[in-house]
Amino acid sequence: GAQPLVEVIQDAKSGELKHERTGLVAPPKFPFALNDKAAENSSRRQQLAHWITSKENPYFARSFVNRQWSYLMGVGLIEPIDDIRAGNPSSNPKLLEKLASEFIQSEFNIQHIVKLICKSRVYQLSVQTNAWNKDDESNFSHALARRLPAEVLFDSIHRATGSVTKLPGVPAGTRAAQLVDASVDVGGGFFQLFGKPPRQSACECERSSSMMLGPVLSLVNGPVIGDAVRDPNNLIAKLLNNEKNDNKLIEELFLSILNRPPTQPEINAGLKALKDGEPEFQPMMEEFNRRVEALEIYKKSEPQRISQWEKSYSKVAEWEIIKASSASAKSAAKLTKLEDGSFLASGANPPQETLSVKIPLEKQPWTGILLEVLPHDSLPTKGPGRAPNGNFVLNEFKVSFNLEGQKPTPIPLSNPKSTFDQATFPIANAIDNNLTTGWAVAPEFGKPHSAYFQIQNPALFKDKGELTITLVQNFGTQHTLGRFRISLTKSQGQIQPFGAESELVKIFQIDPSKRTPIQIKTTLNAFQTQDTELIRLQTHLSSFGKPIDKRQVGAQDLVWALLNSKAFQFNH
Repeated sequence: GAQPLVEVIQDAKSGELKHERTGLVAPPKFPFALNDKAAENSSRRQQLAHWITSKENPYFARSFVNRQWSYLMGVGLIEPIDDIRAGNPSSNPKLLEKLASEFIQSEFNIQHIVKLICKSRVYQLSVQTNAWNKDDESNFSHALARRLPAEVLFDSIHRATGSVTKLPGVPAGTRAAQLVDASVDVGGGFFQLFGKPPRQSACECERSSSMMLGPVLSLVNGPVIGDAVRDPNNLIAKLLNNEKNDNKLIEELFLSILNRPPTQPEINAGLKALKDGEPEFQPMMEEFNRRVEALEIYKKSEPQRISQWEKSYSKVAEWEIIKASSASAKSAAKLTKLEDGSFLASGANPPQETLSVKIPLEKQPWTGILLEVLPHDSLPTKGPGRAPNGNFVLNEFKVSFNLEGQKPTPIPLSNPKSTFDQATFPIANAIDNNLTTGWAVAPEFGKPHSAYFQIQNPALFKDKGELTITLVQNFGTQHTLGRFRISLTKSQGQIQPFGAESELVKIFQIDPSKRTPIQIKTTLNAFQTQDTELIRLQTHLSSFGKPIDKRQVGAQDLVWALLNSKAFQFNH
């Protein structure tokens, strides 16, 4: 994904606000008299933090304990919990003041407040109601059943089934509650359906705990529960392998999911589920064998496919420097074309710059573009950039093709490669449509570097026209390109854009019969990592897993039913 740039936060020395009517500076002040003030030389941020956590500040303690009460009880003493004001009084003012006092006296000890609430008689009330309190939702005469929050429900499903979480962009096993990025999803819109907040504001109203048709269907046939139950390495598989006693198997499943042993009627229902699933075991074995056979058949042709791949992979690109190209800068910078076809920038060097290269083309099947950034004696530390240290940041590398009389057609690029990347500034940033990222080369200044982009659809060059390459440099601080050159290639297949220096190409130049075991393994690993059909067949097999015994489908059905029970999804 996109790599974030550095963000520096510091206290500003200015920021006074003037009264719109009087024109006088409106000095900041606390909303009531305060003796416990921060040191005189403290910044305003430090003064604010000191006031927020001061024992003399009644607002912070009240707000915090009200939130904790709401999280544990299902409804706050003040509702909505974000709306604390005189016109929205507490349902139990004495209790709120007692909790706030305890919080302050404990030196703002959160664990103390949690323990205090959880040990109370009120927290330990049953969800069972009677004729007198069945309509009560604010006086805490009984516990309120609440659905688990989205992240907790996701983590609980995987913990109960023993399945390892696989969240996008983070290591396997990471809990959903640990996610920082609010936009991450796991398929089927699970987090959105169950009310995970987008974190666009601090309002508690962002989170939803409703149970409408969408969430219900997701729990019935959604991918999160389905994948966790079918995981061939989960707790169900381990229990089926190790526990041959059906009653014990059912008991272990209940303990794992509901944290209690089953009753006798539940054991009987579990035994029936195991029995009902037995007819499906044989079809599962047949499907597993079909997947194994498909993978084995495909593997038999691997030697021939590796040989063809080597011939394609070892091809070295043949580059053509387009002499007829021209370049211009959005700013007042001057671009001079040198004899080798490169362009040298001079004159004005603005904080941000956009360069355009125009290349007239005949109808040709162009397959790749090479951008070379080159040193020059006129540049700081010889470049290749115009920043004081010789660096540059290329935020976006965009390409379009113009047929005469028609609108420009964007040329999609892929497979970006470079001879060198600055840490957190890889070449992939140059085609990610994100102006906050880019390609840079620190600390390798004063040296030539190259970047290659593959043209996804060469057929777009269907007639004579003009290729426009736009180099966007919005990083600021004059991190603009100093000298660069553009070349094109028609080489087909998986080419080596920078010549035959790679380890694989060196191996390919050795006769297969004379390669060492390490070289053979290196070649095989490289081939298999790019063989999409092999990866598909392996995933197709591993995700299915070898059926264990005839109880497997019944055990999975039982687990699915327990995960869809109120006892699992709702928690006090």
